[in-house]
Amino acid sequence: MSRPQDYCIYPSVFDCLLRSLKMLSQRWPHFLFRLSAAVAAVSLLLTGSCSPAGKQVEAGSVKNPDAAGGATALVSEAWGHIQSSYANWDRIDLEQVQGEALTNLLELTETPPYPFLSEVGRMRGQPPVGTPPELVDLWRGLALHQAEYPEVAPRDRTRAVIAGMVAGLGEPSGVVIPAENYPETKNVLQEALQGSYVGIGAQISRSGGQISLAPFEDSPAERAGIRVGDALVAIEGKPVTGRSLEEMVELISGAVGSKVRLSVRRLGDADLRIIDVFRGDIDLESVRRQLAPGGIGYIQVEQFRHNTGGQFLEALEDLDRFDMLALILDLRSNPGGSMEAAGQMAEHFLGQGTVFVSTEDRSAGDYLDRVDYVVELASPRRLLENVPVVVLINGQTMGEAEALAGALQDTQRASLLGTASFGKGSGNQFIELTDGSAIYLPTSRWYGPSGELIGSGGIQPDVVVPFEEETTGYSRDSQFNRAYQLLNDLLPPFR
Repeated sequence: MSRPQDYCIYPSVFDCLLRSLKMLSQRWPHFLFRLSAAVAAVSLLLTGSCSPAGKQVEAGSVKNPDAAGGATALVSEAWGHIQSSYANWDRIDLEQVQGEALTNLLELTETPPYPFLSEVGRMRGQPPVGTPPELVDLWRGLALHQAEYPEVAPRDRTRAVIAGMVAGLGEPSGVVIPAENYPETKNVLQEALQGSYVGIGAQISRSGGQISLAPFEDSPAERAGIRVGDALVAIEGKPVTGRSLEEMVELISGAVGSKVRLSVRRLGDADLRIIDVFRGDIDLESVRRQLAPGGIGYIQVEQFRHNTGGQFLEALEDLDRFDMLALILDLRSNPGGSMEAAGQMAEHFLGQGTVFVSTEDRSAGDYLDRVDYVVELASPRRLLENVPVVVLINGQTMGEAEALAGALQDTQRASLLGTASFGKGSGNQFIELTDGSAIYLPTSRWYGPSGELIGSGGIQPDVVVPFEEETTGYSRDSQFNRAYQLLNDLLPPFR
């Protein structure tokens, strides 16, 4: 079974992206775009010369139309990266991109689209050398906005425009990460895939006014004598009262082999216990297993980390010892992660030489030829040979989880049950900008064995079953119960 992890150290990849986006929107709420406003912005921009006043705004009437040049340079840099790297560039809507960028710019100062955009449409003057032709009106908008609102920091103006451009792509996984947040975000995303971290191996939770500890099995915390329910009072003599869980995790963190002194109170004890715990490498579990009645196995894969493939094999071996006859593979709410781990799992289902996924990369500018990733060596232990499989998916099944589910569906190796997946069939990369910020953007797209693009509307299940809580059946989960029923009907009644 899986174990909880130290609080807030390694969230899932997608959760981390959402956290960055949430943080961005909280600090700069004008970055949130509205489609209706964007459409209005584009409409006014294209018809600005028909305003009632009918006047033209000369470049000279803007005190310094070149003042936006610095901002335009970074905007042009970001746009150049999008042009050369964005995987779905062939489906881009330039009007929507520019409209969202201008909308974000106006929301920065709560400026209504009219008459600002009509004035932009009447502006004259040449943009700085190197400004992309499709961004000329955006440059004019930046120049006019800078002239009318000089109190706005250039950095905020640039951030608003770049965030609007990325939002205009209509890409669910695209996000702009500010320079001050980028190093931490990148580090967390990378370490989240490693499958291990350095710590004491205990979950920290807050209940009422008490901070409780729950050590993992065979962890440094358990070996040092920490017990489930012990109340944490102090870390290295520093009281935990008034501290956030994140602060406590920071105080507990340290190098492998180093010691942290915890003061805990155990139920029934009059005095505090002072316990020294030596930090160690903690493996993160992403695979849970269980054997249901009738020889039907259940394996849940919460995320694809670099050690997930090995954990999946261990789960199969455990279930095989109990004569597993069928398998429910639960990929619901799996955000993806390591394609290598997804491929290692595919080896247990697909035959040697079978295409698992095909990729089309665009990080170098042009679309490259499709590359097929095939199962080079099927698992030497055919634990799933002749075992019927049902895969559970839902709207939060993403990325590599979709690639695996799609491959099993395309090859008719498994039936998919649940609701349509999220629709992120792409590989993202960090695109770093010269101001220290970054854009997280898809630079490759994936295709299933059938040749169909993964992510276009999500993967559709073979059997649609919405999630509902049930009072009958093996569990309270309607999707699991239906999968169990399907497999149970396939197996001999007497077994």
